[in-house]
Amino acid sequence: MALSPFKPVRFPSSGLGLQAQYCPFVRPSTLDEKSFASRWHPNVFAVRDKYSDIRPDVLTWRVVSATSHKLVPKAVMRNRLKRRWANAFADSMRNNGLHTTGKPLSGSKDAKTAPAKLQGTLEMLIFSASGIDASYDKLVSTTDVLVKTLLRGDAKFSPESWPKPQPVYGGRKDRADSRWSIVAPLK
Repeated sequence: MALSPFKPVRFPSSGLGLQAQYCPFVRPSTLDEKSFASRWHPNVFAVRDKYSDIRPDVLTWRVVSATSHKLVPKAVMRNRLKRRWANAFADSMRNNGLHTTGKPLSGSKDAKTAPAKLQGTLEMLIFSASGIDASYDKLVSTTDVLVKTLLRGDAKFSPESWPKPQPVYGGRKDRADSRWSIVAPLK
């Protein structure tokens, strides 16, 4: 399996310390990447199984609050911060007519008139403690800008302009004819 890189999403975050990374394909999170890419990691099969069950036409997203561990030293407060941003993002998805998986809530299923949908992987990184004290409406409006930026579908976010995924493993062990390969050789 190959990994595509994340690209930063540029949007105004109203001074709340929110940054986002996006990839138009299903991709492991930054935390799971090490165990996904290492052939000898103890969790390699569990992580690969987790990501093989994800459908490619949905948006998988997560909020990462560990980036603010110096500003918010208590894990309880970081978890609260993470939950507030996650709920705000889910509300802004619903306000834009999308389910939390990125699919339209209602509308025509016809390809020509169907509403826009999101797919791929999104990571929201929190670099500030101001999300704890800020009003919930301000969090929703900030994530609403993020959702609209992704829905606008700039050329930089299209899968055609994305770098081609690089193989996780290099060398001869990745080939199907190797005796170390999990894949059976084709005859």
